[in-house]
Amino acid sequence: MYNLCSRSKELSEKLSILSSCVVIINAVFGCYQFQGISSNLTQSFITYNFQLDFISVLMVGLTGFIFLLCFIFEYKEKFFSLIWINSLLILQLFLVIAFSTSNFFIFFMTFEFILCPTFLLIGFFGSRGRRFHAAMLFFIYTFVSSIFLLTGFLVLTLF
Repeated sequence: MYNLCSRSKELSEKLSILSSCVVIINAVFGCYQFQGISSNLTQSFITYNFQLDFISVLMVGLTGFIFLLCFIFEYKEKFFSLIWINSLLILQLFLVIAFSTSNFFIFFMTFEFILCPTFLLIGFFGSRGRRFHAAMLFFIYTFVSSIFLLTGFLVLTLF
């Protein structure tokens, strides 16, 4: 049992560092444009169109670099938790999607999906006893303010 957990720990540490390196490499050589599948479910909301411009490449590269530092810190300090690793990997995935999409609706959805792993990171790994209160305030304020963001996107899309 210990050997299996040890292998799982080593594998997850190496995969997390590798995923951040792949994001950085893609951002460095990200002068390409990827056009995804277009769907006609609705007129203007669901078109899966991912593209990278100069600012998006910088943001994706910065995301990869920051998460690489987080994973190296975790690997060096032997601070291992599956919740920590999985939350950071999911957060990195949704940030890369948010920075590389050209659709307001997909950006908004990934922005909302970012709230859940961030809530877990604040709630489980925050300092002191007020971390649950801080996580709840973060979630409520961000969720309420995102209603205005969604309203703005709907106004831009419909008019």
